[in-house]
Amino acid sequence: MISRRLPYATDYLTLTQSRSLRLILADFLPSSGPVTKKITNRRWVKSAPLSPTHHLVYFPNVSPSSFLLADGTDSWHAPGPPFTRRMWAGGTMAFLQDIQTDGQPFHCTQTIDHVQVKGMEGEEKIFVRVKRVIFAGRFPGELKGQRNAGLRITEQRTLVFMRDNRQQGSLAVGQSPSKVLKPTQTPDFSHTMVPTRELLFQFSALTLNAHAVHLDRQFCREIEGHRNLLVHGPLTVVLMIEVLRSHLQTLVDQSSSSLETTPEQIVYVEYRNLAPLYADEEMRICVKRREKEVIGGPENWDIWIEGRDGGYAVKGTAKTSSGIDVSGRRFKRSRSQRAMLGHGIAPQESILQGDGIPQEEVAFQNAIHEGNETVSTEESSLEEEAAIEEKAERETELEAEKEAEEEAEEEAEEIAPDFRR
Repeated sequence: MISRRLPYATDYLTLTQSRSLRLILADFLPSSGPVTKKITNRRWVKSAPLSPTHHLVYFPNVSPSSFLLADGTDSWHAPGPPFTRRMWAGGTMAFLQDIQTDGQPFHCTQTIDHVQVKGMEGEEKIFVRVKRVIFAGRFPGELKGQRNAGLRITEQRTLVFMRDNRQQGSLAVGQSPSKVLKPTQTPDFSHTMVPTRELLFQFSALTLNAHAVHLDRQFCREIEGHRNLLVHGPLTVVLMIEVLRSHLQTLVDQSSSSLETTPEQIVYVEYRNLAPLYADEEMRICVKRREKEVIGGPENWDIWIEGRDGGYAVKGTAKTSSGIDVSGRRFKRSRSQRAMLGHGIAPQESILQGDGIPQEEVAFQNAIHEGNETVSTEESSLEEEAAIEEKAERETELEAEKEAEEEAEEEAEEIAPDFRR
């Protein structure tokens, strides 16, 4: 499975998908009023940085119907029969640089980088870890030889596959009340909501997710043993981050400090799905700030979701950066972005260089680029600007070296007669 070649996706990112995600969440989040008003603002709609986790509604795993399993999931990451039942176990995300949704091309490559089998024979679970890397450029091969060039987001997601040997009507995995673990801490902020069948359908449509556990109530009850439709694993992390972002904005609004004019930026997320969340059942989304581990370092937050029984359904952590160092001076966000590469999920260099991508696919992306020249050349990319600046600095250094050499030659000519005497 680790050597399996997975498809990569190219997206010309505009606000369409992100705006749609905000709209379907507007009635469920604490900031529904301001968010809805902001979405309809013409200036905002033109272009804006992509919000953390919103990349999940881009770069979908599009598969022909023949590639889908019986429950509607794609077969790209599946071990194969009899392990055909899939659950979303969790993952990590590092947001390294902003993505501007102005129609520029971005690419997402994915690889299976770890597979582990756990459990007794006959009841095994196969944990499959998928690494996804999102980066800028007209086509993947364009970045060959440029380490980490254009890198925007690195993500790892863990999927769990089980044998398809369930008896109809049996209890679903993770549904046993005896396994419920309840939080012992009090959140700084919490928000209660009830996910609806319509919300699950809309999120499935945005992500092109045909998994029946989110769409077919009869399938959930009779085949999977669940009492209702399941909330998507990716949707839970989106909800947690949206609630955290709302709380961060509230802290800024309530602050009297002149330095805190913008909310802290979310740079890293880690989460685990511990128990099912169901449609039409109340869930509570919570956030709590931890004490700083390092002075001047990123803020750490506990984020979690409680099910209707008050126990953990999702548990995670998030890191935020204010963009201000200990002296109070603002620094470029790239400093915190580079620090995130130390979290152990930096992409493989071969992926960024375009290695392993079929030449015919690269040629196809070139053809797309040529047909969309006006889209891809609206403005210079960050990499091009950095290259121009580096070239200018190098030219300045060469001129300085040349001047120093000329001055040395003149001095040598002046003292040469003295040596002859």
